[in-house]
Amino acid sequence: MPNYPHILARLRRTVWASTPETVDAVGALLDAAMSGHLGSDFSPPPAGTALPAMSAQAAAMFGESSAAAAPYHIHGSTAVIPVFGVVGKHLSSMEIFCGGLDVDALCSVVDAAVADESVEQAVLWFNSPGGVVTGVPEAARRIAAANKIKKLYAYTDGMCCSAAYWLAAQCEHIFAAPSSDVGSIGVYLSWIDQTEAATEQGLKLELIKAGDFKAMGHPLQHLSDDERNMLQAEVDEIWSMFKAACTATRTLEESSMQGQTFSYAAQLSTGLVDAHVDSIGELLADLAAAS
Repeated sequence: MPNYPHILARLRRTVWASTPETVDAVGALLDAAMSGHLGSDFSPPPAGTALPAMSAQAAAMFGESSAAAAPYHIHGSTAVIPVFGVVGKHLSSMEIFCGGLDVDALCSVVDAAVADESVEQAVLWFNSPGGVVTGVPEAARRIAAANKIKKLYAYTDGMCCSAAYWLAAQCEHIFAAPSSDVGSIGVYLSWIDQTEAATEQGLKLELIKAGDFKAMGHPLQHLSDDERNMLQAEVDEIWSMFKAACTATRTLEESSMQGQTFSYAAQLSTGLVDAHVDSIGELLADLAAAS
C-alpha cells in the first residue's frame, strides 16, 4: 500500500503556491485512502505515464490513453503541451493519481518540443490551480530559456493559478478564455495545531530533541514566536521570488499580486493576460494564420 501518512505529512508541511481549495481536496482524497474509503476501483497510473488525467477536450486531442499518447500534439507547426493538474516534483504514483503534474516531466516535454525540427512554436495549455513551490523556480527558468529558442505561448480555458501562473509568465504571451481563473500570485503554509484537542483527550507530549528548531510545528505543540517568524520569513522570501519572476517578463502592479484570482475584463486590465481567446482551437487557428 502507498505510504499515505508520509504523503499527507508532506501535504500539510510544505509551502504551497496553490489555491487552498485544491490543497483541501487532495487532503480529503488522502484521508479517504487512509481510511479505506477510496473505493475498490482505485488503481495508480501505470509507470511511465507522460501526461496526467485530462479533460474530455484534451483527451480528444491527445487520445484516450495518456500513457500511449505522444507527450505533445502537433497542430501544423505548433506543439500543444498540456499543463494539467496540481504541480509538484518527484511525484509518486499516488500523487499523480490525485491529480499531480511533475514539473520535471513537463520540462522534458518542453525540451523535446524545442528540439523537434517540425515544431516552430509551442502552446502550453494550462488547467492547473498551482501546487507546491519545490521545483517551480527552476522549471520556470527552464521554460524561460526554452522561450528564447522557440516561442512559447501560454493558454488557459480553465485555471492558471499560483505556481501554474509562475510557469506561464515565462512564456512569450499569455492568452485566456474570459471566464477562466488567472493569477493567485501568492504562497502560503498551513500548520495544524492539535495541542488543545490532545489535551482534551488526556494526551501530553514529551518531546526529546536536539536543536532549537528541531520538531518545529509538531502538531502537539504550539509554535513559538521564533518558529512562526522563521516560517513567515520563508513564505515572504518565496513570494518575493514569485513576484520577481512575473514582473521580469510582465508589467504588473503590486495590488494584482496579493493572492487573488481574476477573470473577464480584470485579466486584461491587470496585465495578467495579453488577450482573450475563447478556445484552444481558436488560438491554434490564429497562430497558423500568422505563421
